[in-house]
Amino acid sequence: MKIHLPAFLVCASAFTAMQAQTVHSISMGFGPNIINQPALLKSEVFQLVPLDPESVADHKMVPWDQQQETFSFVMSIGLLPFSKEDHLGPELRLGFIHAGWNERQATLQKMQRTPYDTLVSASTGQEYLVDSVHGSTYFISTKAERIGLDVSMVWSYIGRWSLYAGVGVMGGPSVNARTYVQLENYEGITAAQGPSSYYPQGGDRQSTYETLKSGTGWWLSTYVPIGIDFRLSKEHPFWKQLHLYYELRPQLLIQGSPELDSTVGTGLLANFGIRMTL
Repeated sequence: MKIHLPAFLVCASAFTAMQAQTVHSISMGFGPNIINQPALLKSEVFQLVPLDPESVADHKMVPWDQQQETFSFVMSIGLLPFSKEDHLGPELRLGFIHAGWNERQATLQKMQRTPYDTLVSASTGQEYLVDSVHGSTYFISTKAERIGLDVSMVWSYIGRWSLYAGVGVMGGPSVNARTYVQLENYEGITAAQGPSSYYPQGGDRQSTYETLKSGTGWWLSTYVPIGIDFRLSKEHPFWKQLHLYYELRPQLLIQGSPELDSTVGTGLLANFGIRMTL
């Protein structure tokens, strides 16, 4: 039900614009949305999850790559507010976007290794040290669904094949927010010189899961649309109205939520779709 508000705002904006302008085009597209954003900090984990700081004081944050890929869906109408008799001018696009899911993660890990045994090779006589391993790991993920408005102004070269570019902004609420917590306790044995893998050979592992509901957040993105457009026909009265397009949107993304401070990231949205001119 929360999706109704931004959809209503899009319809209201489009209706207001259509009263003064004739709709020039209708577009619909989808594609991947790749975002680079900061990983969760340990202080932010405490804001999301009711953990006792003393219970995880000896847990270390495990760094990892925070690049995220999700899928987006865009619908828009195009207006020509600056058209004149001798030229069309730039196109104003007004629409709705589902920008996919935003997710930030953190891993807190504790491992204790103590000497356990010495193994002797029967063939070579070489000795191998074995450690006993005990530890626990918290896997924490917070994610929300992004929906909102999409407004841009684009300038294009007119032809069957055409290039276009412009400036735009999109943003709205982050809804259906959830935080997932997995606690994993493990023990076992591993080679003393081996990697610090948390899953030792012959070990035992137990996991617990918890889901916490988070508050509604917000997101705002400024971007530069750069695309190529292909008209399906030159002469046919119907097919010449249809266009296929591919668009890239380098973007600067700002996001916030009731639990966390706002963050700034960068990204690239790729959009493939169909466009009809009227």
